[in-house]
Amino acid sequence: MEEQQQVYLEENRKLMELLVKGQTETAAKLAPSAALPKFSEYDLATELLTDYMNRYYTFVAAHSIPEERKANVFLINQSPALYKQISNMAGQLETPKLINEVTMEEIDNFLKEQYDPPRFLVRERYKFWSTMKRKPGETIHELANRIRQEATTCDFSNIDDPLDEAMRTRFVCSVNNEAVLKALFKVKETELSFKRAIEIATETEDAAKIAKETVYGEQQKVNKVQPDHRTKTPTGTSNYKEARQTTFNCYRCNKTTHTAKECPYRSATCNFCQKLGHLRVACRKRKATTNKRPIAQKSTPKQQLKTIRRIHMEQLQKSIEIEEQIIEMELDTGACDNFITEEVWCKLEKPVLSTTTTNYESASKHPIEVIGQCQLNAKTVKGNPIALNFVVSRVPNLNLIGRGAIKLLGISIDNLLSQQTTTTCKLVDQETADKSLQQSCEQLCNEFPDLFNNDLGCLKDYELEIKFKADAKPVFYKPRPVPFAIQDKLNLAYETGIQRGIWKPVQFN
Repeated sequence: MEEQQQVYLEENRKLMELLVKGQTETAAKLAPSAALPKFSEYDLATELLTDYMNRYYTFVAAHSIPEERKANVFLINQSPALYKQISNMAGQLETPKLINEVTMEEIDNFLKEQYDPPRFLVRERYKFWSTMKRKPGETIHELANRIRQEATTCDFSNIDDPLDEAMRTRFVCSVNNEAVLKALFKVKETELSFKRAIEIATETEDAAKIAKETVYGEQQKVNKVQPDHRTKTPTGTSNYKEARQTTFNCYRCNKTTHTAKECPYRSATCNFCQKLGHLRVACRKRKATTNKRPIAQKSTPKQQLKTIRRIHMEQLQKSIEIEEQIIEMELDTGACDNFITEEVWCKLEKPVLSTTTTNYESASKHPIEVIGQCQLNAKTVKGNPIALNFVVSRVPNLNLIGRGAIKLLGISIDNLLSQQTTTTCKLVDQETADKSLQQSCEQLCNEFPDLFNNDLGCLKDYELEIKFKADAKPVFYKPRPVPFAIQDKLNLAYETGIQRGIWKPVQFN
């Protein structure tokens, strides 16, 4: 050990003498390899290539590594995967080389081509000005460091015309057209001025418009019907489907300029019914008293309907006591309101009707003509009295109880269904049936058979852009363990998906 220490001290003394004389290359050749510290391998996920190469060149300069050894020192400090990639690159050069014969310049060019491709300055500056926001919990210094990091890819120091650059960047951030942005990002920064950006955007939008008109024809103008902003149209489907159009009037003063919560007459007293909270003009009791004559509502003429099949289904019938008279009513869980015919209304001694603001139509889109609505007293299953609202209609046999009244009356649908007979479906005579739809479908299937096969297809001339969050980072996961019993089935599924174009095999994760 003492002899080895003496040899080591003698070598260090010779190295110091050579360094003093300026003979750095000779000193590096005589330096023992064990004295050279290890340099970290390149990790794409944590560091940019330019920063890593700058650190490496600082490392080789600090340790006086000669030019011919820089490539070897770089290779022994890299991962096996990167070492293999550089080896493959060396074998694919115009003049194939062994990996130990590759120069540092060739390694640098290869890494820049693979891990540091040329950036589009227009796109980088667009990202810098449009997506840079402070993250939750981020300090001022962290935000400043992130801004400095993002600014390194924008090359702001080489801007020749700051005014034109500012207008061009503002235009790119405000254009809000995906096709225009794609066209602008493809142009080099030196060739894209503010004027040129406007020309490209105009040409792109005009070309898209002309192409659309060429394929689909010129668009025809249609007059727009502007509905009242205070109306809404809820829909429901049943044997008798209602299409409601209810105007939101303030029920306190009957005005449409505000809601009931904002009405200044919330504490006013009605002069007719002497109740608090509304005016005489909006009093419902006064309207029910004054509207004694039934008002016929306008309706559009019924359309002729072609019947292909007639389905016979027994109705759910229930005898209901209304105004001390037994009325046979149909139960419809799809209807919102209750209906009685004009004949039943006359039988009940014509109660006072009020105007209804709802337009009703059947499931076949035919309007239901109504003459008004009234409130009648009915009895529940247990014999308790209850007031229900009924719509009087001129449609024959339209005596119907809706789902709300079914619940209030306490009627059990399950008991009625258990007593109902089996539903039958009768086919109409083939001579009267309309076969035009069937013939059109067969003609369509024969003309475009590829649209109805079981294979997967692709949309043509369509691009899907997936946007991630600005702070999203890719995460590496190892392959999931697969039980041995299903490995064959999984491999078969992989092969099937590759053949059908669903999956694409890759070499690296």
